[in-house]
Amino acid sequence: MSRNIWEWCSNFKTPYPCDTLGKVFDSKVLRGGTFGNRASSVRIHDRNAREPSTRLKTLGFRLVKGSVKM
Repeated sequence: MSRNIWEWCSNFKTPYPCDTLGKVFDSKVLRGGTFGNRASSVRIHDRNAREPSTRLKTLGFRLVKGSVKM
């Protein structure tokens, strides 16, 4: 799924190691990279951050649904 868009994460940007669920900065984490990045940096481990109000054609999100026990 990498190389399509930077994907928004629910965590706030904080330096590692940290409590990523606690608010330290106003920026939210982005992961993955996009078609405009170098191939070596387009991977899920790549981390970036932007203000939540940022709107760019290279930013998006992935819908995820957890499994249901039967």
